[in-house]
Amino acid sequence: VYGASIIKDDRGKSFALPLSLKRVVSFAPSMTEILFALGKGDILAGRTNACNYPPEAQGAQVVGAYMRPDLERVIALQPDMVLSTKSSVRKALVDRLEHLGIPVFINDSRNIDQVFNSIIKVGRLLGAGEQAKRLVNKLQIKRSHLHSILNVVEKPTVLFAVGVKPLFAVGGKSFMGALLREAQSVNIAEGVPIPYPKFSMDEVFRRDPDIILVLMKDCSSTESCLGTWMRYPSLNAVKNGRLYQVDADIVARPGPRVIEGLEKLLGFLHPTVLTKTISEAEVFLQSQRK
Repeated sequence: VYGASIIKDDRGKSFALPLSLKRVVSFAPSMTEILFALGKGDILAGRTNACNYPPEAQGAQVVGAYMRPDLERVIALQPDMVLSTKSSVRKALVDRLEHLGIPVFINDSRNIDQVFNSIIKVGRLLGAGEQAKRLVNKLQIKRSHLHSILNVVEKPTVLFAVGVKPLFAVGGKSFMGALLREAQSVNIAEGVPIPYPKFSMDEVFRRDPDIILVLMKDCSSTESCLGTWMRYPSLNAVKNGRLYQVDADIVARPGPRVIEGLEKLLGFLHPTVLTKTISEAEVFLQSQRK
């Protein structure tokens, strides 16, 4: 298109700008959150059942379960575009939607820099480029201040469990693995070449991490999240009371709450430092507003 710029998603798929998007379906909670953070929540026509934030998002029609959206429901909404992460949709469904003339924008952010880049890209897609730049700048200021506080802390060793039976860990190739690095910790599964490797309890005992984090996703209570680990009182993390459950909605979504997710992790990994960080960060941000 003459005079239009080109933007590419994380597959390398090109989209010619400007676009006029009036109805959008989101397959991923992170993409839904980006829409609302950019002031474009009014164009959300459909979402998966996992798109639960902000509360206003629940006014959009549900097109199916997370990772299992229903093609017929999506088609019925006649969207101008579908927004998704790579992990939340099957390639076959993407191919089918695109064959029907419904473009799909795919995000595959694996670290904070990529999250910021995806916010900028989605902002351009939605005609909210300036809002996206302001949001990323605000998040980057908070991130930079956290770095200035944390560059002298000792790094604890950490196991971040995303499932217990069987035990799967957050690996270094995953988004949450990148958050653990950013939070100045040593992930015992860092060097494993897949995002969420299966771990044995023998391996956990051998590495004996200082801290164990458990993703609160499929468990209904603290007991169901942490009860299994309490059976191993000889582990350093259990013995020293460094066993914590973590809200998946905050730390597992590569979206606009990414710095909030980082701060949640810091609260577990460096609790005494975080108290100082929050108070000083607020002073810092107030100085930026003047």
